[in-house]
Amino acid sequence: FLWQVRHGATTHFLLGSVHLLPNDALPLPTALEDAYEKTGGIILETDLAALEDPQVQADLLSAAQAPKGLEALIGRTAYRRLNEQLRAMDIPVETICAPYKAWFCAMTLEALNFTRSGFDPANGIDQQFYSQAQRDGKTIGWLEAPSDHLALFTQMPDAMGAAFLDSTLDELRDVKQTPK
Repeated sequence: FLWQVRHGATTHFLLGSVHLLPNDALPLPTALEDAYEKTGGIILETDLAALEDPQVQADLLSAAQAPKGLEALIGRTAYRRLNEQLRAMDIPVETICAPYKAWFCAMTLEALNFTRSGFDPANGIDQQFYSQAQRDGKTIGWLEAPSDHLALFTQMPDAMGAAFLDSTLDELRDVKQTPK
């Protein structure tokens, strides 16, 4: 997922990002490091530093609030299914899902599942090169502001959020049934 694009004397590298990786995925492949060394800067999906800003995180949590609760958005049957999955993960639904919209619950479940499986956002390709570019004094840019990047979720219609959560629960069930 690394492409090299040339036009005249200009070369660009396009790299698909993986946001979480296990420790054994490090160090990153030599081809990625070699491409990075040839660049004067990097452009990421969004401003990673801004995503860590407490105000951005507070705005995200505010947008994720479900005033009548998650069960009112997804219905009793889906909420019961969610409870069963969370019990199997030893997580009370009230802790991470009950007060939030379905998209936020789905994202939280995905993140928890990955981190419990040994994946770490600090190992993600975007985070690795962002940190390295900071240390190296390279130019860092991004394609969209964090608010625009997060709008994919924060402006998601409730029905689509419920479908996202349902799909996430299917994936968690399938992963659980897959032999290791």
